[in-house]
Amino acid sequence: MSDFALEPGTFRDVVGRFASGVTVITARDGDVDAGMTASAVTSLSLEPPMMLVCINRSAPTGESVARAGHFAVNILRGDQGEVALAFAAPSEDKFKGIPISRGTWGEPLIDGALATIECEVVEEVSGGTHTVFLGRAHVAEAQPGSPLAYFRGGFGRLELEPDEAVYGDVRERVLSREIPLGVAFDLDDLADQIGAERQAVFHAISRLRAEGIVMREGIGRYLVTPLDETVVVGAFRARTIIERGAAEAAVGRLDADEMAGLRESLEATAPGADPLTAQWFFEVNQRFHEDLVSLGGGPLLIRAHRQLTFEGVLARTLHGTEFRADLVARDYEDHRAIVAAYEAGDVDAAKSAISAHSAHAERDVVAALAEAGGHA
Repeated sequence: MSDFALEPGTFRDVVGRFASGVTVITARDGDVDAGMTASAVTSLSLEPPMMLVCINRSAPTGESVARAGHFAVNILRGDQGEVALAFAAPSEDKFKGIPISRGTWGEPLIDGALATIECEVVEEVSGGTHTVFLGRAHVAEAQPGSPLAYFRGGFGRLELEPDEAVYGDVRERVLSREIPLGVAFDLDDLADQIGAERQAVFHAISRLRAEGIVMREGIGRYLVTPLDETVVVGAFRARTIIERGAAEAAVGRLDADEMAGLRESLEATAPGADPLTAQWFFEVNQRFHEDLVSLGGGPLLIRAHRQLTFEGVLARTLHGTEFRADLVARDYEDHRAIVAAYEAGDVDAAKSAISAHSAHAERDVVAALAEAGGHA
C-alpha cells in the first residue's frame, strides 16, 4: 500500500478545487457559545432529515458539540465572508460584533445567514483526524440570496454578470479617489450609495483587497490603500510580463485585418489631440495596450491586465506641461517601435520594445509619485 501513498499537500491542492458552501457550526456548551467555520458539511438523508458535519478533533467546537448533544449549521450568505473569517481563526470571543439569535437548545444562530439547520447529535464516528457528527435536523429555515463559496483556500461566490458591473463601478470610485484616502468607508453605506446589492459590493471589495487596492479596517469597514512606489512598480512589471507573453503568442501569426487594427490603435495615441488631457491620454493608451494583449490572449488575460492599471490615480498624478509635452510624444514613439516589430514578425524586437516602453512609463510614474509625496 505504501506504493500508493498520497502526499498530504498534493491531496489538499487537488480537493481544494472542489467548490463547496461555507458554514459556521455553532453550539451552546453549558453557558458558553462555541463556533467554527466549516466546509466539510453535507446533507445525509431526507427520511429522517439528517446532516453530516466533520470537525477536527483539535478544534474546541467539536468538544462543545459532543458535550451539548446539539449543534446548528449556519449556511453563510454570499456577503458574509467576514463572518467566515471571524470564525475561522482562534479567538477568545469569536462572536464579538456578530449579531445572533437563539435556537431551540440555546445554540447561537447567526443573523442574516442564508439558512440555519438545528440538529440533535445521534452518532459520532472517528475518521482520521476528524470526528464525524451525524445530526438529525429538527428545525430548518432559509432566506433568499446566494451562498458563500469556498474554493482553493479562498472565499467567493458564484459570480453573476451584474457583479462585474458593480466591481467596475467600485474600482473606479476607489481609483479616482471619489472614495478618499485615509477615511474608512462602510460596506452598507457604499451599497446604498451606488444602488447595488450588498453581496455584489462585498465581493467587489474582496477582489480589490486581493489586488491590494483596499484593506480591511474592521467588520464591514475598509480603507483605500495608498499607491506607493512598491505597488506601482510591481504593477508595471506584472503588466510587462503579460504583454511580453502576448507578443510571444501573437507576433508572426496575425492576419492583415489584425495588424490594421493594431496600427489604428497606435495612431490614436499620436500627439494630435487638442487639448492633450490626462483622460484622453489614458483612454487611448489603455486601448493600445489592451489590443496588444487581446491579440495574444483572451478575456482572462485582458481582465488580469486591467487589474494592474490605475488610470484614475495616475491621471491625477501625471499632469501639467511636462505630461503634455514629453509623455505623449515619447509614448507614441515607443508604441511605433512595438508595432514595427509586430509588422516585421520579430518576436525578440517586440518583447524588447515592450520592456523599454514599460521602463519609461515606470520611471515617469515613480518620479511623479515622489513629487506627490510618495503616494497617490
